[in-house]
Amino acid sequence: AFFADKAPDKRVKLVDKLLASDDYARHLANLFDILLMDRRADKHVKRPEWRDFLQTSFAQNKPYDQFVREILSADGSDLKARPAAKFFLDRDGEPNVLTKDITRLFLGMNLHCAQCHDHPLVDAYKQDHYYGILAFLNRSYVFTDKTTKVSIYAEKAEGDVTFQSVFVPKVTKNTPPRIPFGKPIDEPKFD
Repeated sequence: AFFADKAPDKRVKLVDKLLASDDYARHLANLFDILLMDRRADKHVKRPEWRDFLQTSFAQNKPYDQFVREILSADGSDLKARPAAKFFLDRDGEPNVLTKDITRLFLGMNLHCAQCHDHPLVDAYKQDHYYGILAFLNRSYVFTDKTTKVSIYAEKAEGDVTFQSVFVPKVTKNTPPRIPFGKPIDEPKFD
């Protein structure tokens, strides 16, 4: 039908038709399920709920920054937003796993080796970057609410990190939460 169509805008029409189809949203949900969850087993959030969140997000043409914000801000306590919390909950809130996955998937930086030393191939990727993100995440943990029996990704108040390079073991550094290439985030002081 496409080749037989003589309309000059047939390609634009086909692309618009494909993007509006349910198959498009389902395909992206399949793709992002694997991309974001690495085929992890369901632990706290069932895959159909997660897949529905993904497919609905793509069907609504949700802006990517909003999509990522929903995933990274979900803690599982709000039942409507709970599916997005699968990213944190099904990794059991493990800070090092989350640091590696968040920097790779959402910041486009593979900081895996920066856990132990500055990146050997990318001069701009430093241990400070890895541990700055880790300082956000090491304050968090997964717990099960005794009343609702629902797992929640929660946060405690402290979380600065110290670290050493495997190549310079005598030098210990410390960092509060910070985004790569950004300034440390000042924490509020409470009486």
